[in-house]
Amino acid sequence: MRLSVVICTRNRANQLRHVLRSISQCTKPPDGEWELVVIDNGSTDDTRQVLDEALHQLPLRVYTQPQPGLSHARNMGADRALGEWLLWTDDDVRVSAGWLDEYHRAILTHADAQVFGGPIEIRFEGTPPAWLTGGSHVVRSAYAGLDADDLPDELRADGPVPYGANFAVRKALVESQPFDTELGRHPEHPMRAGEETPIIRRALRQGPGYWLRAACVEHHIDPLRQTRRYLRAYYYSYGRRQAGELAQRVSRSELATETVRSLRDAVRAELRLLRSGDRHDAPALLKTASRSWGRVAQGLRFLGGTTAA
Repeated sequence: MRLSVVICTRNRANQLRHVLRSISQCTKPPDGEWELVVIDNGSTDDTRQVLDEALHQLPLRVYTQPQPGLSHARNMGADRALGEWLLWTDDDVRVSAGWLDEYHRAILTHADAQVFGGPIEIRFEGTPPAWLTGGSHVVRSAYAGLDADDLPDELRADGPVPYGANFAVRKALVESQPFDTELGRHPEHPMRAGEETPIIRRALRQGPGYWLRAACVEHHIDPLRQTRRYLRAYYYSYGRRQAGELAQRVSRSELATETVRSLRDAVRAELRLLRSGDRHDAPALLKTASRSWGRVAQGLRFLGGTTAA
């Protein structure tokens, strides 16, 4: 089998129903060329019912991964999939009509490829707050947004890479070096992310990768993620990851200098945010302040001699 679409899900039954419907309606490769694998990562809602309903519409196989954590679910998906290629998307997206066909044709065209990726359009559900819509482009990373022109046609290991909601990689690569279970969303670490990035960069060090501008998905953002609290938590976590990576590369004195600089940036952004209110620059200020506080927190942990998460 050439291609396995893999979706990992946890307690998003209604959104899962929509992505399965969009896959059932898109242009398909020939029979026998593809399959759909869904990994249920411990759902307690109506996920099983949704999957049962889809069994007669799609070449679907379902597995349960009781160990919580997205990376654990991804690794099970890679293990159970039969395809030479693994095409990943999320349980809160809608795929475009040509999405699956674009990947299938690219795999046939680029025999040397190791990885592919495609755009992710952000779709806010309901009526998002005005302060968010006015500056949402600044915080696209919090919603895994990528426009068609954001990445070059040929990807580079040291450049920007696709996000986890829309990329494909050779199964053999994941089998040899699975997803890092210390990365990725987890019930105890809901803002932890980035588990796909090392996989993609490793693939690009082994061979070429290509950006498929027409292989688009829509990422649907529920109201709970359209809040200042969500953005603060996301960019705080991101800032901590940045500081942790920096601490591995620089001296203690350099880390101390960067931590002080981050503290200054955080305070300045918070003061500007107090004056900003609900203006369009609120997302940018939230991003700067929260990311800077995360850098400060993790920098102090390293300077204090502990690297606890």
